[in-house]
Amino acid sequence: MKTIEVEHKAKQTLLAIGFFLFIYLLLISLSFALTIGFGFAGIGVVAMRPSFFTLFLGIGLASIGGLVFFFLIKFIFKRVKVDRSDMIEIKENDEPRLFALIRELTREVGTDFPEKIYLTRDVNAAVFYDSSFWSMFFPTKKNLQIGLGLINAVTETELKAVLAHEFGHFSQKTLKVGSYVYNVNKVIYNMLYDNNSYSNLVQRWANFWWGFAICAWIGITIITGIQWILQKMYGIVNVRYMELSREMEFEADQIAASVVGSKPLIDSLLRLQLASDALQSLINFYQEQIAKEEIAENIYPQHHYLMNYLAKESHLDIENNLPVVTKESLNKFDRSKVVIENQWESHPSTVDRVQHLEDLGFDAEPSLDTAWSIFENAQKWQDKFTKDIFADVKFSQTPKLLSLENFKEEYSAYKQKYSFDERYNDFYNSKDISEFNMEIIIDRINSNSSKVLITENTELEDIFNEKNTELIRKQQGLENDCLILEAIIDKQIKLKTFDFEGIKYPVKHAPLILQELQDEAQANKKLIQQNEENAFIYFYKKAQANNNDTVLKELYENYFERNEIKKADELLHKALLEKSQFIGQQLEIHEIEEHMAQLRFEERKMRSRLKEIVEKEPHLLDVYTAQNKKQLEDYLSQEWIYFDHNHYYETPLGLLFAAYSFYYELFNQSLFLNKKNLLERQLSLAA
Repeated sequence: MKTIEVEHKAKQTLLAIGFFLFIYLLLISLSFALTIGFGFAGIGVVAMRPSFFTLFLGIGLASIGGLVFFFLIKFIFKRVKVDRSDMIEIKENDEPRLFALIRELTREVGTDFPEKIYLTRDVNAAVFYDSSFWSMFFPTKKNLQIGLGLINAVTETELKAVLAHEFGHFSQKTLKVGSYVYNVNKVIYNMLYDNNSYSNLVQRWANFWWGFAICAWIGITIITGIQWILQKMYGIVNVRYMELSREMEFEADQIAASVVGSKPLIDSLLRLQLASDALQSLINFYQEQIAKEEIAENIYPQHHYLMNYLAKESHLDIENNLPVVTKESLNKFDRSKVVIENQWESHPSTVDRVQHLEDLGFDAEPSLDTAWSIFENAQKWQDKFTKDIFADVKFSQTPKLLSLENFKEEYSAYKQKYSFDERYNDFYNSKDISEFNMEIIIDRINSNSSKVLITENTELEDIFNEKNTELIRKQQGLENDCLILEAIIDKQIKLKTFDFEGIKYPVKHAPLILQELQDEAQANKKLIQQNEENAFIYFYKKAQANNNDTVLKELYENYFERNEIKKADELLHKALLEKSQFIGQQLEIHEIEEHMAQLRFEERKMRSRLKEIVEKEPHLLDVYTAQNKKQLEDYLSQEWIYFDHNHYYETPLGLLFAAYSFYYELFNQSLFLNKKNLLERQLSLAA
């Protein structure tokens, strides 16, 4: 039974928390001892030779223990409150049927009614509560949030199943353990990273006198040792809690299935990723439409349409106007053969949850009514969240509202702009065109070499068939597995065993299996490369017959050149991110200046590339709003100062980080459009 497993994991987690508290109290005791010891040392120095110098030195020595003690207790004064800016609190008179449904479910599950209920725009439902150190000891009332994106994607029964799962968490005694872990994490985080105010205090103290600076250095050295201990404690506590959290998800599923049945929760679980993808695709679409001064009249009918649109693209059935997602379709692109138990994963996979629910086999009579049937003010909430999405955008004039019918037309054009001809059968969707030696291949074509396997009878479907597209998915799985095994070998992932093709292996076998997979990946890559060369031969022969072979060759040469430039851009972008990591860290001024000089060297390269892209391909900026374009223009207008002596300048830093995003988006978009142009042109040249 899952309940027994949950209780077992909860006990392990509580033991880990107890161990942390023991270590923490030991550190507190040591800080008291330090305070007393350095206090007596300070008194001794003053007593030995009374003077202003020894008095200040005595105060400095006495302060060392105080600095360490305050460091260990400063988290007590922190309170964490969940951001509710994107939520709407609703009352029973707003949605009486929803509240009646929730009241019924809480009775059936056997838990308390939520303190407050909020709506959000997203595809989710969740329990949340405000927290402070003292909530470890005093009861904390729990709130419920329900996303309209979720309502859009489920039936009434499926919504009940999802909410019953959340109320399953309400009823779990082990949820209190989660609160303990959350607060332990905040304590550790506060002492490891949330130290700006504390560091400023110590810095002011150290600047007062050189003797105080030496004492502060001693205190910081002791604190560095404490932080090392805390990092180890973080791992111990969280590994245990992640195990507990996974079991709590299974238990909450079991509670929900016992109330509503297994199938409604299974169907909703399988569909939610598609619903989330549809909402993100919709947001991406409107990021471009905003530049045209167009916004949604109501985002939720459009989200529902797009969800079904994406389902049809994936050849999924539609029932009751909702996609039917299966386990098989969910795993369509998962070709991984290496399986590890991720000790840092807080939730089991959807497939594991579905399997557990199927094994439970609870039956119930589902309702096919949409979840919106429970709401009396659906239009009001949809309009409110739609307006909120675009609230911060500055338009030069009143934006055009896209109705559902307008959206269908605009999205069709948008989809065509960012997709490839269906005759390529998704072959190039997730990969760039591989580079090959065209001169050798053209020589083979012209000499009628036996190595040229493409004949007059070869059809395009023979090259871009499902078997060859499957090679791409297989390659992605192989490369992902190789990365996992390399991380295991390098001990970045720490475990004793892993599964490969359904068989458990000890970690010592990882190098052998890695070599096997690398060999397989190399052989598979050659098959993909051969297929791409066959595609070139097919199109070159067709183009040659139409006297267009020179044009096709130039298209490929241009693409290969652009791809090399993109690789250099990717390396530069990665270097910029790495060399910016010091910003926000607690460093000495001379260290910041050294890092800043290194960053400047790379940043000048980026500035030059951005100017080059904007000058040569101004059409790439068409998708940006006037506000975005102004931001890029401001960045390129001058060399900004980001740090001066002991002060960071926030506005220039904001422009710098925005430039990173512009740079990444522009060089990727440039190659994508070049790739799309090549793929479209070769079809027309061969016609």
